[in-house]
Formats: sequence, C-alpha cells, structure tokens
Amino acid sequence: MGPGDLRAHLGARRALGGGVLPPGQLPVGVDEAAATQAVLGFERVAAPAQAARAYEALWARWPDSLVAGMGVGNARLAGGETMAAATAFERVARRHDSAAAWNNLAQARLRTGDPAGARAAAARALERARQAEPQWTGAARDTLEEVERVLAGRR
Repeated sequence: MGPGDLRAHLGARRALGGGVLPPGQLPVGVDEAAATQAVLGFERVAAPAQAARAYEALWARWPDSLVAGMGVGNARLAGGETMAAATAFERVARRHDSAAAWNNLAQARLRTGDPAGARAAAARALERARQAEPQWTGAARDTLEEVERVLAGRR
C-alpha cells in the first residue's frame, strides 16, 4: 500500500464517520455522496471481491446510483466473475441507458461467449454515445469492431 492508497483508505474511513465496518456495510446515517466517495476510495486498496461487496451495499441503499452499479460490474469483472458483472451491467444499462454501461455489458457478454448479445449491447452503446454521451463514442466503436471481428471469425 503506497502513500496515496493509505490517504484514500483513511479518507474513506473519515467519510464513513471514522469507524471501521466490514465491506458490505454502511453506517446508518451516511449520505449517498459521502458513501460513494468512501467506496471509491476503498476500491483503490481493496481486493475485487471486497470492493464488489462495498459497491453492492451502496447499490442496495441507493438503487438508482449509476456509480454503484458500474462499480459492482467492474469489481466483479476484475474478480473474474464475468456472469455477475454482465448481470450488473445489464441492470445499469437498462435503468440508466448509459453508453458506458452498454459498452461494459458488451465486453462482459463477449467474455461469456455471447457474441450476439455483445453485438446488441455494443450497438446500443454506440447509438447512445452518438445521441448523448460523445465521450464514449470511441470506446463504443472499438468494442463494436471487436465484437464484429469475433463474429466474423465464427462464420
């Protein structure tokens, strides 16, 4: 753990009222912004499974949180839990119609051996990026091209 990681860990503890709770538990009175910042800091020093539990607690308390849902998916993917990641990304993508979520769903589906599902998600990511989230256009286009290459290799 480097100095920056230690600062992130201590900042997360302060944001949660200074106490130490196991991953997956949030203090009763914490607000969403403070809890989100704490979990983001915790993720920097935690193993993927611990980070996933922390994000899941955040998402359970604030089910409309895009950050929490993406965090669950990303942590599960980092931990090798591709199906769980895909489930989280699909839930976030459908709820928020987020280009990033659709793109990550496409990547997860590709890793689970579902290139047709990956293509549909990648196409939606690119469409959404072009409509409202231009910062994701390049990533979405790259993912769609990757999926198309996989599909072309299976024919």
